[in-house]
Amino acid sequence: MLRHMLKKAGITGIEVFSRGVAATDGTPMTNEAQDALQTQGIDGKKHRATLLTPEDLERADLVLVMEEAHQRRIESQFPNSKSTVFLLKHYAGASSDESLEIEDPYGGSPSDYEKCRMEIQDSLLSLLSKFKSIDRGTKGSPS
Repeated sequence: MLRHMLKKAGITGIEVFSRGVAATDGTPMTNEAQDALQTQGIDGKKHRATLLTPEDLERADLVLVMEEAHQRRIESQFPNSKSTVFLLKHYAGASSDESLEIEDPYGGSPSDYEKCRMEIQDSLLSLLSKFKSIDRGTKGSPS
């Protein structure tokens, strides 16, 4: 979703990749997830799960996760990653009076997947605003 949103906004220079903490490499996205993305014009049919590796964490400046369990798992497996792993909603600036977790809909109903997509989308829209302000702030600046 973030790649799609960045492209639509004309923001370049940000590499986005997706990894799982309990993924089976090569597993396709569920039909429910594909359907939820399709409502936003995103085709998820070619997406395949990839398990997070130490090389991914070395490459990443920022790792955004949906649940605290994901964050704890990454930080326990890869202790040097603590400074780059954040809950997506927290990093995007969600207020402290709302849940900072986005529940993984795996195995849930189509409405669970749609709810998840909307929560992720709302958080990514907040991130996109931050990226846009950074982009505006650097254009024309001396190097």
